[in-house]
Amino acid sequence: KRQGINAEYGVAAIADGCNWGVHVRDAALKACVALTSYLTKHQKEICNVQRGGELLLRAFLYGKHAICMEKEEVSSIGTTTLLGGILLRVQGDKNKWGFLFGTVGDCKAFHFSSSKNTIVDLTRDSRENNNASDCGGRLGPYVDGHLPDLRNFALKYHEVDQGDEILLVSDGVHDNLDPYQLGIPPTEFGLHYDSWEQVPHADAEKVKNDFRISRLSHLFSQVPPGPNHLQQLTSHLLQYCVKVNESTTQFIHQNPKSKIPSNYILYPGKMDHTTSVCIRVP
Repeated sequence: KRQGINAEYGVAAIADGCNWGVHVRDAALKACVALTSYLTKHQKEICNVQRGGELLLRAFLYGKHAICMEKEEVSSIGTTTLLGGILLRVQGDKNKWGFLFGTVGDCKAFHFSSSKNTIVDLTRDSRENNNASDCGGRLGPYVDGHLPDLRNFALKYHEVDQGDEILLVSDGVHDNLDPYQLGIPPTEFGLHYDSWEQVPHADAEKVKNDFRISRLSHLFSQVPPGPNHLQQLTSHLLQYCVKVNESTTQFIHQNPKSKIPSNYILYPGKMDHTTSVCIRVP
């Protein structure tokens, strides 16, 4: 059944360039601008979820082309993860909305329900293994030297209500909500393994998701409601990431030429590009 919808509000996107450098930064920026520009221009054409999915797919293609335009050498083109979507109002119910989005890579989207006071990870299956260095997919030339990596590309639709919030974050945020990165061993969760690398991926993801949601819920609860709630929430998340990485930051300052020890108990957290976007369902 095709549900009638109106695309009246809220286009949002987040991208995280893969690796480092100006070309990587440019790839992320171009992908975000291209996707949001395309969706904003064509949002009035969305009459149902199926049509919205078609336009979202084109928006990702538009983002891919934007990354590669005006570049003669493949080596000068960066790659990036990308998550973007649009809020849609369900026809006939002014309080019922949906968030239609696409994702490639390891950025995450969370839904906070104001009525149920719960948080749901809309991208639980974004990682295919326990290797945090594998983003799972990216736009830009990567496969066979010129094709995008679409292993975990997905289009999704999730129902939301008026007053709910949608949080988009890069892995620089959500990896600091990961017990592995925080130096918490799997035995703390009843898993009989010496290291997270030994835990089967499905089991590890279940435990990590539950922990991530619990930690995120606690952070949400620390931000009071008010007119600046969204800004305060994103700022609070970023400050949390800074605090988690304090010992690593101190080590770098004291040992500028040394490699950071691979000991998450003494040096917890992940230092990475850290970006968050939060929107409220009007």
